[in-house]
Amino acid sequence: MYGLIDCNNFYASCEQAFQPQYEGKPVVVFSNNNGCCIIDTEEKRIKALQTFEVADVWGIGRQYAKKMEKYAIRTALELANAPRAWVREQLTVQGERLWCELNGECSVDIDDLDVPKKSICTSRAFGLVHYALRGLDTIYHPDFEYKKAGVIIYDIVSRTAIQGNLFDEYPRDKYGALMPVVDSLNSGFNRNLLQLACQTGPKKWQMKQFRRSGRFTTNIHEVIKIKN
Repeated sequence: MYGLIDCNNFYASCEQAFQPQYEGKPVVVFSNNNGCCIIDTEEKRIKALQTFEVADVWGIGRQYAKKMEKYAIRTALELANAPRAWVREQLTVQGERLWCELNGECSVDIDDLDVPKKSICTSRAFGLVHYALRGLDTIYHPDFEYKKAGVIIYDIVSRTAIQGNLFDEYPRDKYGALMPVVDSLNSGFNRNLLQLACQTGPKKWQMKQFRRSGRFTTNIHEVIKIKN
């Protein structure tokens, strides 16, 4: 038997539960890396659109912003409140899709997203680490400082579409079976239980997490202390 509990505004509610000073105040949640604010209630949506200039809305730009100003539309909320047909007439179908998003309506069919990727920007494949280290050896110079960066791979094809040859000895089947096992071992509270040899040792860089919420239930050093 499985039970599913769905909570509204779960992250914001937890933040208020563990930090009472936020009770009765608007609380929003930022995504981990890109700093996007998660709008999960109608009140937050309206408040955000009220403070957002229409020129700052992705897809509008300066020219459309000047055009909107002629019709007294200066904020994202005023654009969202404009008639849908009028927005389509003035801003074309792309503007109508933007209008839908501002009003909380998805304008991209989920089926459109389920297509094979032709590029990817991160990978945990063991073969990629080998080539990344070879590249680092090629460009490394002791007089320069280096920063961790991502890797983008293009021209990706399905594993069933790979053109093999007599000299191709890369163990794709072995690595394909290995990675799900690694992910399973590293899931839950066993984070980083199994790592590559080049990942071990003291870590000289850390993700920027200065705005991260406290890990009140998963880290013994951050459990809330009750004072008398």
